[in-house]
Amino acid sequence: MAYEWHENRTSFFKQRLIQFWAGDEGLTLFSIALGLSIFVVSPLHEAAIHGRMILDIVIAALMISGALVLRKGRITTPLVILVTVAAVAVQWIGHGVTSNRFREFSTALIIVSLLLFVRIVLLVVFQEGPIRWNRIQGGVAAYLLLGLAWAFAYQLAEEIRPGAMHFASPPGDPHQLTGKLVYFSFVTLTTVGYGDISAVHPLARSLATAEALVGQLFPAILIATLVTMAMQARRES
Repeated sequence: MAYEWHENRTSFFKQRLIQFWAGDEGLTLFSIALGLSIFVVSPLHEAAIHGRMILDIVIAALMISGALVLRKGRITTPLVILVTVAAVAVQWIGHGVTSNRFREFSTALIIVSLLLFVRIVLLVVFQEGPIRWNRIQGGVAAYLLLGLAWAFAYQLAEEIRPGAMHFASPPGDPHQLTGKLVYFSFVTLTTVGYGDISAVHPLARSLATAEALVGQLFPAILIATLVTMAMQARRES
């Protein structure tokens, strides 16, 4: 009896998660949390340390639930969960650690977790079904995730090779460094290029060039794919 109740409750929970990600709620909540993290918390990190912690937990929980719903392979789902939990834990442990190696490891974990979730979001966007607003939100969320992943890639380059990035006003601490590089990443992704921050080291320059190319190609490919899916769905209906 207890086993049956547990099975029914687990099945109900899974069904709710599937509905959450199949509808607008999952990607809407994720897009809001991501937007707050990028455009509010990152520039004002010192004044919003607790907000950052809450948003990190929300984003990590969404990443894990998305991986559980999709179940794309026996290795992928546990890998996403492991990397996501490790990235959040190491990031917050790192607030009191001054070791450069530890910071580099933490930054690398964040990059891997962001790229894994780009994959999850795109799988949700391109799954079978009607083209609805949630797919557009998913495309925007994937675009923002790519910008964040590149920001931490620049940070890793700066941590490995200090001076890889040139700043008009140098950051005073690691939190300011992250905020400045998030800004630089999205300026590069959208090919605006104000020039107050620039890539100096060859590795950083390669990253900037690749990001600028992806920033132009990703929206075009996304829109073309969604239009093609919509036309195919209309023919089949």
